[in-house]
Amino acid sequence: RLYLDEVTPRTAFGGNASRIAVQSTGSLRYDLYAGSVTLDDVWTMNPFADHLWRVAPAVSGGDVRAVLSALHAQAPSAADPRSGPLPRYAATSMPVGDEKYELWTVDFDLPAVVRAYESQTGSAPHPVRMLDGSTSTDLWMRYVQQAWPCNGTAGGGGPPRARNR
Repeated sequence: RLYLDEVTPRTAFGGNASRIAVQSTGSLRYDLYAGSVTLDDVWTMNPFADHLWRVAPAVSGGDVRAVLSALHAQAPSAADPRSGPLPRYAATSMPVGDEKYELWTVDFDLPAVVRAYESQTGSAPHPVRMLDGSTSTDLWMRYVQQAWPCNGTAGGGGPPRARNR
């Protein structure tokens, strides 16, 4: 949940609550533990370097909830051992009422999110790659540099370091 609750909202959205990212939880491979974080740690945890996409700029909260429901309906059942303890898809926040949101996702999930959006809204989105090509791995690197509480300084601890081999 750290990635969706803290890393993406802080580093990609700058705290803008009108942006919601939907992503499959399978993209995160390992837990990140307290202590110093190295470049190897970030790449091991999130090796895919997915670009971020804005699927649609003004989606009602109800439509965002419907997209999430459609994605969960397409996902393997809870009996599938690959589904693990997390839901197959998660969002950075849950939409409120019928406020408008920007709906975002990553490369890997873009086709599924677009299909779910089309099936739930009846309209075709026009996805746009965002953040000047920054990737999910870049977001982690920035978060660790700026905000990781276990690197020894109040504001983070500087950039992740390469591990000596």
